[in-house]
Amino acid sequence: MYYSVARNFPIKPVCWDWLKNVFFNSGGPRSRTRREIVKSSILGDPSASIFFPKIKQYGLIFPDNANPLQVLGEILNKKGFSEADQAKGAYDLPAGIQFCRTVKEPEQVENESILDVLTASADEILKTAIILCLCNKYFYDSGHSVIWTANRLQRKLTLYRVGNFYAGD
Repeated sequence: MYYSVARNFPIKPVCWDWLKNVFFNSGGPRSRTRREIVKSSILGDPSASIFFPKIKQYGLIFPDNANPLQVLGEILNKKGFSEADQAKGAYDLPAGIQFCRTVKEPEQVENESILDVLTASADEILKTAIILCLCNKYFYDSGHSVIWTANRLQRKLTLYRVGNFYAGD
């Protein structure tokens, strides 16, 4: 398009060499983007200058076609709690704000950290469920109220301690 417009302009040959580069080097910012797969992470790597130490992985395994809210509601009632916020004070949970990352690949899951609700103790299940429900998409915050949803209960997460940005951390 630009070539046909530029050809009809009465310009000197010296200007044409410069002008054709201007015309043919146009394009939006999306035309010069690059895509690269991230192959490393600062999470859990002690050799990185910014170090987020890994605390633990958390997750629950439910039976097929089981409703996580119903299963954990029964466990809450057996332990004598009427709601999840009451149970929050009964367990030793990680303190403060932590960074959390969803574990997507099965090979990244540490099997000893993921509890089966059919075989694990009620206290371990409730503690893990509360930790999962205190996490939003990126952060765990022990100061927030427990948001008890099936989506949160079915996730598998890794918690990392936030820090080591400065020498004093």
